[in-house]
Amino acid sequence: MYAKALKKNQILDAGLECFHTRGYNGTGVKDIVDTAGVPKGSFYNYFESKEQFAVEALDRLSAEHIQELRQGLFAEGKPAGQRIVDFMVAKIDHCVEEEMFAGCLMGNLVQEMGETCEPIRKKVSELMDEHINVFAEAIREGQADGSINTELNALEVAEFLFASWEGALLKMKADRSRRAFDVLLRHAALILKP
Repeated sequence: MYAKALKKNQILDAGLECFHTRGYNGTGVKDIVDTAGVPKGSFYNYFESKEQFAVEALDRLSAEHIQELRQGLFAEGKPAGQRIVDFMVAKIDHCVEEEMFAGCLMGNLVQEMGETCEPIRKKVSELMDEHINVFAEAIREGQADGSINTELNALEVAEFLFASWEGALLKMKADRSRRAFDVLLRHAALILKP
């Protein structure tokens, strides 16, 4: 059972890498299994289609992102408002240092497939809402500790910040520059300020 789960995860990792570099339409099942180093039949032992694979891969990726988000936003020692800004700065610095100008895989997939593949569109919408809810939880914590403006609607601000983040990723891809993120950070700090 462990070996089976390991191989499935190996295929998921390979597929995520392919989707991120080539997009959904630019990635075939052969590309995924070649990258994973497994026979083509192995793919169909775990996934009935590339579409179903994409939905499972998004779930896996999102779970990792949510864990990272929670670790950054709910770390001890600083007010929540500062933790939110620090988390965003760290993510931006990581993108720039790693020259990760590919953007967000969830955003990329919904832009590419949102009009033609309802299961992928719905999955991305659901996962984005999960991310927004974690941000809203952190904002509410900041309102409770006095580090974030208490007059703000936490969920609306979380959705605004998330949408701004996704837009900044898109602009970063177009410009090959962090400028859009710097603008986002300046305005996020003003919005959250108590």
